[in-house]
Amino acid sequence: MAAWQAGGIDTSSQRGYHLIWHLAHTGALYFGPVRNGQQLLALGGQQTHALAGLARDEALRTLARRYFDGHGPATPADLARWANLTTADTRLAVAAARPQLAALTVDDTEYLLGQDTQDELASCREEALDVIALPGFDEMLFGYRDRTPTLPDDMSANVFPHRNGIPSCTVLVNGLVAATWRRPAKRRGEIDEITPLVPLTEQIMRSAARKASALAPSAAG
Repeated sequence: MAAWQAGGIDTSSQRGYHLIWHLAHTGALYFGPVRNGQQLLALGGQQTHALAGLARDEALRTLARRYFDGHGPATPADLARWANLTTADTRLAVAAARPQLAALTVDDTEYLLGQDTQDELASCREEALDVIALPGFDEMLFGYRDRTPTLPDDMSANVFPHRNGIPSCTVLVNGLVAATWRRPAKRRGEIDEITPLVPLTEQIMRSAARKASALAPSAAG
């Protein structure tokens, strides 16, 4: 922002953030790690520019394959919401990527996933079912159209308490949202409150507090 201002480019009234959005969507930069509470940005590399030159059908195939590799098991509707695709483009993307994907059916719903995802999930099953603290905008909730496998409908209002769409930070136990957490801005490094949404043992509460404390200060939003 400071460099743009020095170069005569006005960044006030959210213009700077819209410029970042445009550069990210055109492949000029991407979001890197968080350092000292600040989001770092990096220039797009060779791979980013190579992907930008893909033909449309190939780009849709690549998008679908990568989404289901990273988010599967998931449905085409999940992909459509995550990538903001039209129904027609979703069909094309899924049809093109399907030969490189695996499928499983649960309660009459077909889910797509990477060919190695089942083995990868099996290798970390115990860790995945343990206590996990997540920041507010984590893909575990925002990567899918249907959140109910992780966040039952009767708990949704606890995670999304405001109309602005900003969620609470969450704690997962056995793969399900079991609590919310927050950190006060004036006391960095301290957890102000963990609010159970289901009965939790003292051991789980301590584990949740410890793991939430390990997240970057900016995670609490």
